[in-house]
Amino acid sequence: MKSLYKITALLLTMIIAMSSLAGCSFTNQKEQTRSIVDITGAEVEIPAEVDEVVNLFSFGCQLMVGLGLGDYLIGISNATFETQ
Repeated sequence: MKSLYKITALLLTMIIAMSSLAGCSFTNQKEQTRSIVDITGAEVEIPAEVDEVVNLFSFGCQLMVGLGLGDYLIGISNATFETQ
């Protein structure tokens, strides 16, 4: 009788584990894109996960570095150097 309870508990645990993982999907984030509209009204597709940023405002660059996001910066404007 005790083995029946153990088997039932094991089966219920497996069913719960499998049903909780049913919604998970493993997709490559690099291949997915998002569509945005830029300031000119043109529709542009960008990667879903952004790894690099060109910041054209000096305050924006300072803010990104202050928040610890300086590794994302790959380009800044000349005005950033002129304000300091």
